[in-house]
Amino acid sequence: MDGQGNAFFIAGRERPVLRLYRGVTYRFFLNDAESSAQPFFFSTQSETVGDGTYEGEYLSGVTGSRSTFGSVEISVGADTPSTLYYHSGSASGVGGRIHVVDSEGLITSPSANPVTFNVAGDIAIEATYAEGSTEHALSLVAVPGSGGTVSGAGTYAHGSEVQIQALPSVGYYFAGWSGGVPADAKTASTTYVLGDSTILSASFLLNQITLDSGQDGWTYSTWLGFYKRESSGWVFSLSHGWIYPVGDSDESIYFQSDSGDWFWTSSSRYPYLYSYDRNGWMYYSSDDSTPESAYFFDYGSNDWVVFKPISFTPR
Repeated sequence: MDGQGNAFFIAGRERPVLRLYRGVTYRFFLNDAESSAQPFFFSTQSETVGDGTYEGEYLSGVTGSRSTFGSVEISVGADTPSTLYYHSGSASGVGGRIHVVDSEGLITSPSANPVTFNVAGDIAIEATYAEGSTEHALSLVAVPGSGGTVSGAGTYAHGSEVQIQALPSVGYYFAGWSGGVPADAKTASTTYVLGDSTILSASFLLNQITLDSGQDGWTYSTWLGFYKRESSGWVFSLSHGWIYPVGDSDESIYFQSDSGDWFWTSSSRYPYLYSYDRNGWMYYSSDDSTPESAYFFDYGSNDWVVFKPISFTPR
């Protein structure tokens, strides 16, 4: 952040030197959005390469080492070295140094509240709070509401790993999660670690070629025109005959003529189509085409080609 590369920020301070007291358990809460690529761990070595080898990793009394979200916890005991370091497993120079200090006799009654102590130099006092049975609410929303359904919402204990799922409706495809953002925001079925009450939104986008609506099974697409889908997966277009949609969106549509020749296009390329038989691109002119003839411009031959009506078969 200061021109020297990535850095861990703790309580708003960049790579601070930490003072931890023996007999105290510390928990480091990770910001998912900022730390997703920086596995947090403790080490006995002052420097690491940051290439995933985790040199000198310290694990005694540690839970959640190498986490990139949620929390990492360390119980500082009698055997904890007097000097430790916190690092990232994927980048060097991200962390800093830890001084382990004996707390015996500093506070006469650690569980008292309020408490008194004697100041014998620079000192930091930390109040530790137990989570107990804290629960959080996870709310899931489908955007738009007609685009699909979501599952996994409810009330869970702090730190629970909740399985969430987004199921698109016919005619839509899943585009991604937003809000608290799970570890894999582009996966419809994924896990979310609940650290606070959260609202997650599942976004669905319209997939026009696979819509199943309209009178008598016919549907109008803004780019393809009228078509009708069969149970086999094939679609009959009033402009082009039989086509076969592939994938989750309009970005991969295969066409086949009655003679077996194959073509490809997408919602972003149409009315330009790629002909596998001609090994080149063609342009469909709806203005020049008639019920008797379909007109295509062949860029390979640099000439117009007349096809049979409602097909991809040349006359």
